Amino acid sequence: MKITLAKTAGFCMGVKRAVQIALKTTRQDTRIFTSGPLIHNRQAVEALQIKGIEAAVSSTEISSGVLIVRAHGMPREEIEQLRSRGVNIVDATCPHVLSSQHKIKKYSDQGYFVVIVGDRRHPEIISLQSFAPAGHVVIETQDEVDQLPEAERAIVIAQTTFNEQEYEAISGLIRKRYGKCLVFDSICQATSDRQQEVHQLAGTVDAVVVVGGKNSANTRRLAEIAHQRGIRSFHVETAVELNEEDFKDFTHVGVTAGASTPNWITADVINRLKGFGRVRDPWRYWLFALTAFLLHSNLLVSMGAAMLSVFTLAVYRYPAGGWMTPEESLFPMMAFFYTYAMYTLNRQRKTIPLSVRRNKLQMRLSGVSIVLALIVAFVDSNVTGSLLALALLAGYLYQVEIRKPSQDFPNRWFNEIPLSKDLFTAAAMTIVVGFLPLINRIGSSDLRHVFALCLIFLLTFIKTVALDLMDIEGDRLIGKETLPVVIGKKQTEIFLALLSLSLGVFAWYLLHSRGFPRISWLILSGPLYTVIYLVYYKMIKFNQAMLFETIVETKFVFLGLLGLMWMMIS
Repeated sequence: MKITLAKTAGFCMGVKRAVQIALKTTRQDTRIFTSGPLIHNRQAVEALQIKGIEAAVSSTEISSGVLIVRAHGMPREEIEQLRSRGVNIVDATCPHVLSSQHKIKKYSDQGYFVVIVGDRRHPEIISLQSFAPAGHVVIETQDEVDQLPEAERAIVIAQTTFNEQEYEAISGLIRKRYGKCLVFDSICQATSDRQQEVHQLAGTVDAVVVVGGKNSANTRRLAEIAHQRGIRSFHVETAVELNEEDFKDFTHVGVTAGASTPNWITADVINRLKGFGRVRDPWRYWLFALTAFLLHSNLLVSMGAAMLSVFTLAVYRYPAGGWMTPEESLFPMMAFFYTYAMYTLNRQRKTIPLSVRRNKLQMRLSGVSIVLALIVAFVDSNVTGSLLALALLAGYLYQVEIRKPSQDFPNRWFNEIPLSKDLFTAAAMTIVVGFLPLINRIGSSDLRHVFALCLIFLLTFIKTVALDLMDIEGDRLIGKETLPVVIGKKQTEIFLALLSLSLGVFAWYLLHSRGFPRISWLILSGPLYTVIYLVYYKMIKFNQAMLFETIVETKFVFLGLLGLMWMMIS
């Protein structure tokens, strides 16, 4: 089954802005509320609740603290009342909604009658009405135009997420009713683009899946447009609502998402759809199922750590070459067990709601892996075992909350410190994979060992940041301040490209200038592989996130295989 993802699916600018403002607000030492759900997506709201952002049912509940005005805006009167009670107001209203508010206030002050087109119950419409003291009316359909009151002059403005074609029809009728009538094109471009894409998708696919909150107006309209085009449409909030039986007769399915739908939810839906092929394409189905299992069980990243250890040992053994000794073979096993334990623990704690559920079996397996990693390390030496125990403790403390000692230092977790995820992961891999095997070789340490440690750190850092690019929305919501979250997506892409190229050039120069040409191809393969998957990243959409993650995680497996080849032929 072919799956086509709409280009504009996912968070719009206004939603991204509201989420970013809300997350910055969590650093204040006070209770934080939103005027109803910040955005119309239950899963995103649950993630924000974990961060301490409470959705208030009514503004009367709030007597102190901070109130975040959600993307839809809120009535002026309520904001003024809250301020009079000492509530600190943080405005996250979408700029497009703010523009509509300003236009309504401007022309209402000049005596214009205001006609607002949209859903009367929608919070955006409720907020817009408060800016029209000179008189206004809200209509939803063309039939209501005949009931409009008389007025010398009027303006017409629409809910930013209203159906574009319906608004054109309604505003055309209103123009004929009033002599002087100003019609504003207030439907935001993101909404317009999504609606146009659904029209186009409906003409090329067998069915359309619309992903987003059931209470989201713009998402519901996407489903309505698909239904009006006469094809099967499915409006789902999460992947679990999809039934394989419903898709057995389809060969091409289109997927789109509302403006308040996080990318990770849409990616889950696409991955589930890709898995609906057990009968028609069994080989592809089982390959997909195996890949998903290796990724989600943390086995692939653990195998990558073990193979990176093999690669490192191959570099350490140069120029002598030869196969690993029994003592050296302990280190790949230790790297595997350590990585599995740490990744499983960190993924099972403080995760995105409904995205990764706590799995008791995996938690038990992580405990077994900790024990096995320590056994292997102590078999090597007491020093190795003690250092690994410290590394395991550090990995556990990564999830420990830092209590607030002063007004200037907010409550947060270690993994919320800027760049901590990227730097800690790279440092842990460097210690376990690169440094521990050197403990018994301190006397023979040379520049090659130092270079290998730097290479491990940089390759792991680049790999972690590359995966962060795909998870930027989820990291924002759960508070992980990764490099893409801190400096932005485009800047991160440029930084990774320059870092990878610089690493490759430096490796080439250093190895050749120091007389290691025979192993230079092995060292250079790391930066080369990195450049290849970064180029591939620019060519894909987030619906191919699992494939991209597989390619990235396979880098260390590839390097380990090259290391084994080097050992065999040297």
